[in-house]
Amino acid sequence: MTRYRILAVCLISAGLSFFSIGCPYDGPHYPTTYGMPTATPTPAPLTASVTISGSTYAPAAVTIYRGGTVVWVNADPWPHSIFPSNGAGVCAADNAIAASSSITLAFPSAMTIDYHCSIHAGFCNASCAATCTGPMTGTVVVQ
Repeated sequence: MTRYRILAVCLISAGLSFFSIGCPYDGPHYPTTYGMPTATPTPAPLTASVTISGSTYAPAAVTIYRGGTVVWVNADPWPHSIFPSNGAGVCAADNAIAASSSITLAFPSAMTIDYHCSIHAGFCNASCAATCTGPMTGTVVVQ
């Protein structure tokens, strides 16, 4: 009697296996994508670099994350400065950069900073960079 039960189980299993051969489902495929794909935005860096050459800032505008830094590298054989606003358009502090040297400034808060070279930016008044003329103006966007 036990042999017949074992035989019956084997025949039932074989029959089920035979009938499942034509089944189009072959299990999940990973990774599974649902919905429309979205582009992953490129994050802003923590550090950006600006080169001063020929009395111009290159690039003139950079974007960083808050808490990040910007390094200005003076490649000219004469001095320049970084005179940033305080985020509200008022000039904060003049940072001199000697010839062939660099300066690093940290930006702890999210804001937009305009800056200029106090030596070579042309006419500037108490409001920083927004009213300055010439190639020695720039912007730091802190996200």
